[in-house]
Order: sequence, then structure tokens, then C-alpha cells
Amino acid sequence: MRPYLAVIKDSFREAIDSWMLYIVLVLITLLLAAVAPLTVQPDNPALLVVADFQDRQGLARMIAEARSPEAGAPHRVRSLLSQGFLDSLSETLADLDKGEGPFRLFPLMNQLRQELNGLLPRTDFYTPEAFGPPEKLPQEVRELLARPAPLSERDQMVLNRRLMEYAFPGRIEPMRGAAYVWWYVVPIGDPMPISPEGLRQILMMVITGTMSWILGAFGVITAIVVTAPTIPSMFEAGSIDLLLSKPVSRSLLFVSKFVGGCVFTFLTFSYMIVGLWLILGMRFGIWSTGLLLCIPVFLFVYAIYFSVSCLAGAVWRNSIISVILVVVFWGVCFSLKTVRELVEVLAINPTRLQRVLLAGESLVATNLSG
Repeated sequence: MRPYLAVIKDSFREAIDSWMLYIVLVLITLLLAAVAPLTVQPDNPALLVVADFQDRQGLARMIAEARSPEAGAPHRVRSLLSQGFLDSLSETLADLDKGEGPFRLFPLMNQLRQELNGLLPRTDFYTPEAFGPPEKLPQEVRELLARPAPLSERDQMVLNRRLMEYAFPGRIEPMRGAAYVWWYVVPIGDPMPISPEGLRQILMMVITGTMSWILGAFGVITAIVVTAPTIPSMFEAGSIDLLLSKPVSRSLLFVSKFVGGCVFTFLTFSYMIVGLWLILGMRFGIWSTGLLLCIPVFLFVYAIYFSVSCLAGAVWRNSIISVILVVVFWGVCFSLKTVRELVEVLAINPTRLQRVLLAGESLVATNLSG
């Protein structure tokens, strides 16, 4: 048994000598270092983001036209906006009237977002003259107005956000959860109009797509490139003589080399998957056992392709030919899969039974073709 363990150990040594291995390890480490600082933090749901503005041109014109106190709530909001913003608003609407394109609204909406978010903490935002008596306002606004003053900062922001929605019905989306994606201590972009749980679900979709890519051709071919020299190097002058000088079976020697390459790939891939699993669990609270199951799945897929590489290495004793034949084998498998799907869609599915109905004393079966 010891000679075969020595062969497996020797397979490790050969893989470690590959420059491709160090490139892969560096890339995996950089990936983990880039993902580790990411986290999701819930944001104040009252804060506005540009995506909250609906019918943006209509909203801009509604603010611009609310010059008179008779306009009510829109006039109150307009009176609290800065003169610089109102000047930009007038210039942008004048340009739109000249047909210069809706793209001029984008910077204006971002400026409006900043202006309105600056009004959210104000305790004097609500006035009965502008918004009407409390009994005519939505229930949540009435409840907040009925609380003893002063309101907490969060409640004040929620109250003013609801009043803005009331002032511009159909122009500002109802308040909902929002979340920031942070990298170290820096928020990435504006808060996303989605709850932290919803954002975590999106992350799981991204992880699923990434894993299918890694478990596919890219991950397998990369692992094959690293371990392809395992069998050809065994036939080099001096190496094969040294191996066969011991009382070992040639078939078991071949299998030991194969197992050595598989174990090496298992440890390397596990390093990446376990690292991602720990990061997702500790940073996002996603302890996905399915992610860990990617390890045996990848090892099984890799073992199939690596067996082709080993067979080619034993016949031609050249690692480059081994990699090329693995790529050809993958191409054949991909082509067969594509042909199967086309045959299933074009020929098999139309003839499959879709429904069986009882018509009197007889059974009537229907398919997609009728």
C-alpha cells in the first residue's frame, strides 16, 4: 500500500509544480478577498431613490406649476426646495419643450432626490393649510400626527415621506424597504429599493449562475490543464523505471495517478467553495448546504473528463494532446446535449400526451398538435 500512497503523493508534487496552479490559487484568493468585505445593511425606508419617481416629466412639471398657495401640498413642497434646484428645473423643462431629449431629466431627478431627502427630517414640513386637516389624510399619516411631539427622527422621516406621496399621487412610489450593499465601510451606489431579504435572494440567484459556470466547461478545463501532465510525466525517462522498480501493479499504478489528480483537484476546489460558504454565512446569513454539495458534483464531473485526459496521456504521452482531446470530448457532449434538446422540442414534445378526456364511454387523448 505504501508504494501507491507514494505515487499519489508524487502526483501532488507534479501538480504543485504547475505554473497554472499558482495562477488559479491567486485568482481564487483574490475572489475571496473581494467578496469577503461585501455585506447588506438595511437602509431607512423613508429615503428616496431615483427609482421611486414615476412619470418623471409629469412630476417635474407638477412641481414647476405649483407656484400658487392654492396648489396645496405640491406648493408646500416647492416652497421648501432650494432656488438653485428650481432654476435647474425651469431650464430642463424649457429644453424638453424644445425637443432636446428626455435624457436631461436624469441629472434633474437625482438632484430632486437629494432635495427631497433633505426635507425628510424637517419637523415643520406638515401644515394643515397645505395638506388639509389630519382626518382627510391616510391612516398612517393620521396615526403619526396623533403622536405626542417631538417624533423620533425615523418617525418624522416616515411621516414626511408619506406626505410627499400624498402630495404627488402616482408620481412617487409608496415607501418600501431598501438596502445598501457595502464593501468594507463604503456603500456601493444608492440604496436599492428592495428589502435585505429580497437582496439576499438575488445574491443566491447570482451564486447559482456563477456555480453553474464554474461547474461547467471553465472550471473543468482549468482543472484539467493543471493536472494533465500527471500521466504523461509518468512515462518520462527515469520516472517510469523508478516507479516499476518497486513491486507494484501497473494498473494500480495508473489508478493511483488518477486518484492523486482527483484528490488534488478536490482540495483546491474545496478551498474556494468552503471560503465562499463561510463568507456568505458570516456576512449575509446564507448558510447554504447546497453550495457545499457543489464539491462532490464538481469532483464527479471532473473525474469523467480527467479519465479521458489520463487515457489520452497513456496513449500519446503528451499533456497538450490530453487537454485537446478533453476539449473535443466536451464539444461532443455539448453537441449531443444540444441535439437531444432540439429533437425533444421539435419532434418528441408535440407528440406527447397533454390531456386525457372522458368522452362518453371512450377516452380521448390530445397532444400539442391537437
